[in-house]
Amino acid sequence: MRMFDTLVQASGTNFSIFRNSNKIATVKGLYYDELSVDLPFDCDVRIGDVILNEVTEEKIVVGKLKKELTVTGDGIDFIHASATSQIQTQPSNIVYNVGTAYGSAFGPNASSTYQSASIDDLRKIIAANTIDKGKFNELIEALEKCSKEGSYDQSSLSRFSSLLQKNSWLTEPVANFILSKLFG
Repeated sequence: MRMFDTLVQASGTNFSIFRNSNKIATVKGLYYDELSVDLPFDCDVRIGDVILNEVTEEKIVVGKLKKELTVTGDGIDFIHASATSQIQTQPSNIVYNVGTAYGSAFGPNASSTYQSASIDDLRKIIAANTIDKGKFNELIEALEKCSKEGSYDQSSLSRFSSLLQKNSWLTEPVANFILSKLFG
């Protein structure tokens, strides 16, 4: 029996592993700290996966995996998964259906001002919230192209709708960037 299995039996915690927003597994492991966990050697965890501690509800995006050897060194005892930052839970969205209300401001702050965002701001936001920047870089390139052309038509940005739906933390900054370009 592996040392890890003995420790998990004594004080293990359930962790859910998500890949591309889909739950792929629930495994019993050991809580290390708010940025890392120890998981069974045979679990299917990869860099970029999200691990949810089912007790504390803390989430991390896996940024590093390290295979730890058994005491005898003849196999892998467990996998230490760690992240560079913890995922902050998003506040719930409030939807106001008021019809036509020209000149009015609704929402928790009752304010109609918005923060302008630049391409550099968007890059910083993406860097702080994700490890896999590939699809996000395509969005940045499309926004830069639209900005140079001065046209933000639906055909050039519609392919990013599912990306923005899955990553709601980016929707507002992108909208602010486009609004700042359209209305100065």
